[in-house]
Amino acid sequence: MDFDNWLETYKKKKHKKYRHFDNPISLIEKRRDLLTNPEEICRHCFYPLIKILLRKNRLRKVLPLSSSNNSLKPKVKRDEPNIREILLCSHIDSLIYSYYAFLLSEKYETYLRKNHILDFPIAYRKLNGKCNIEFSHEAIEHIKNQKNGCWILLFDFKDFFGSLNHLVLKEKIQRVLNVERLPRDWFSIYKNITRYSFIAQEKIFEIKEIPAGERKKALKTSDRWFSPKEFRQLASHINRNSTGIGIPQGSPISAILSNVYMIDFDQELAEIISRLKGFYRRYSDDFIVVIPKSRVCDSDDIKNKIISLAENYDLKIEEHKTRIFYFNGRRIFEKSDNQYKTSILTFLGFSFNGRSSSIKSGTISRGYNKLLREAKILEKLLDKYEQGLTEEVPPVPNNLRERILYIENKKKISSGVKVKSYKKKNFITYGYKASKVFNNNEGVFHAMRNLRNRIGAKLRRYRKRRALAIDSKS
Repeated sequence: MDFDNWLETYKKKKHKKYRHFDNPISLIEKRRDLLTNPEEICRHCFYPLIKILLRKNRLRKVLPLSSSNNSLKPKVKRDEPNIREILLCSHIDSLIYSYYAFLLSEKYETYLRKNHILDFPIAYRKLNGKCNIEFSHEAIEHIKNQKNGCWILLFDFKDFFGSLNHLVLKEKIQRVLNVERLPRDWFSIYKNITRYSFIAQEKIFEIKEIPAGERKKALKTSDRWFSPKEFRQLASHINRNSTGIGIPQGSPISAILSNVYMIDFDQELAEIISRLKGFYRRYSDDFIVVIPKSRVCDSDDIKNKIISLAENYDLKIEEHKTRIFYFNGRRIFEKSDNQYKTSILTFLGFSFNGRSSSIKSGTISRGYNKLLREAKILEKLLDKYEQGLTEEVPPVPNNLRERILYIENKKKISSGVKVKSYKKKNFITYGYKASKVFNNNEGVFHAMRNLRNRIGAKLRRYRKRRALAIDSKS
């Protein structure tokens, strides 16, 4: 029964194709005997993970030095890129971790319900289809209701997944599973996800002698990287995590393990905040605390108490990312060096200035730039066609249009006559949903409408150019 429930959930998700040490799995139903047999899991040999470094460029506005000329626009400066480490599991290992994550999630929900901490951890859980829109709305509405003022504290754990203590994690898993000792199959899962082996993707490129210009093309195929004979010769290039801390970020089971690790932290902090009649929510490594001003407390005392609590669980909080705000019922002020300056509170991609809420400006610009890059790819293909560099006719941007524009599509349910109307999810639909959740927020609605119109106009110009180019060639 567990397998059937997991399979139904697994098939609903969209799984990205990627290249690894094994081939993609097509018929998942045939893996029932492996996934549901503990002895098979104990005998299974897990592949090394592939370490990928994701680079994200960061920009920030810099005000001009001269304040006499108010017409000067702020310059955009490129900061040091944010590099995130992701470790990819092989296809078969990913399937195993996904199934055991499903089993652990059910036990975890039971534990939360039994210990009355259901409301506090909000990431990586099925909460009636809620997402960060509803979570940020809940936090902002709670702040708005504090008419007498309140303190707001934002925290961020440093290297969250890489800091989890293995022995502490093992004890927490046993407690959630309600066992004194991990069963052999669960111990195999625990051992392989904590003492994982890995190889850098760059090293694979070097071994395969793939030049830099051809690496993106090499990643698009789903063929396994090495034959079984070649794979056995990689031993000298494979590393192992033997530090006693850290789990890989990117595996299907890592998210639920991080929540399980935090059960005591969540419970203890929730009790502290509830005594102060406050509000606490944690989304993975980010969490927010709201304390009413009417209570006898100091924001710095609360901050130090929370930092000390995190250290008890071998976790460190990013000091430079910890921010203290004060809401006086009308405006948001940020505390900095014992001074308060008018500011904007940002939580889970949404900002609040004390009066109104909106999607974070950086989120909108990133969404627009992502869609714009995809539209520019079509324009480059069209340029080559017009210049006679290729005979291939540029594609009609139907798929891109469906992703960008808020349009209704038809999907056949079966070979019969019935059809189902649905709306494809994209950044525009995300914005419209946010507008509704935030009480028909006109600012968010207009921002999404403008974004849709700008991209739509670009696609219409592309269609006209494409039609003229095809006519001139015929």
